[in-house]
Amino acid sequence: MGSLDATVDTRTSGAVVTDITTEVFTGPGSTASSFLYFGEGVDFTELTQYSVSFQENTDGSFVVSGQGTLESSFIGGTVTFETTQEVTGTSFDVNNPSAGEMLIVGAANSSVLLRILDSVDVELDLDDEGDGFDAGDVTLPSSWDELDAAVDAL
Repeated sequence: MGSLDATVDTRTSGAVVTDITTEVFTGPGSTASSFLYFGEGVDFTELTQYSVSFQENTDGSFVVSGQGTLESSFIGGTVTFETTQEVTGTSFDVNNPSAGEMLIVGAANSSVLLRILDSVDVELDLDDEGDGFDAGDVTLPSSWDELDAAVDAL
């Protein structure tokens, strides 16, 4: 159920901008759908208020921003995510992003702020109390390789 809308715009500069959203508008002031739902039995995944914009330039550099809410029986709850600083890099197919920030908020308003330091290193600012980042919270240095290994382990 739900809808996913994608537009691709090739600019005269050669840049290609792709926008994907679950917000499908049917005219001024009305929305046909704002979610995408997959389910079978008790298992489900729902993406709400999702939008992502991806621009790849002719030199291979890229800019990504996005936001949305993911609820799933597979993660046992709901998380929201938002790009707080555009994610950028030099070669999308080859290199990791080199700058940007993404905020991920979960249960009890706890959150992780992913700070991209360069194409090798990242930091994860953890706020487990949901009270904003303060002296009691933890910053974990990491790398793209470590994050990739953690995802592969799932």
